[in-house]
Amino acid sequence: MSFHHNYQNIYTSSDEYCWGIVPSQMCLDIIKLMPPDWHVNILDIGCGEGKDAVFLAKCGYSVSAFDISEAGVEKLKRLSSKSGVYVHAYTRDICNCELHHNYDIIYSSGALHYIKPELRDEIMNSYKIHTNENGLHIFNVFVDKPFVAPP
Repeated sequence: MSFHHNYQNIYTSSDEYCWGIVPSQMCLDIIKLMPPDWHVNILDIGCGEGKDAVFLAKCGYSVSAFDISEAGVEKLKRLSSKSGVYVHAYTRDICNCELHHNYDIIYSSGALHYIKPELRDEIMNSYKIHTNENGLHIFNVFVDKPFVAPP
């Protein structure tokens, strides 16, 4: 069974948000490191159901977010609509998602370790290329996910 299939099953099994809707500590760190005092663009890689992306949008950031799970992205869209904010959300696989825009912050919690080892250098270099000068990379890897085996 693929990671994609696992996430689809978990995200569609309930209307509840399996990760909750409380933002991660890393989101609070972003606010301290680069407050949304100007138009700050954030990319959330592997956004899941969108709790962090929606929180950051509510704080005033311009947020784009993607995940491999269509069900997760749909839940993100419902949460952002309910919260009265917009997140540019779309479905992509982290291993073959080519970036076309630059960002001030590239953020990911619990997804980057799913990048195939042979693709890591290329993908990380792409993140560097698509990060604006003085931008940030905020990454959290190997997050405990009880319903998905580690890669």
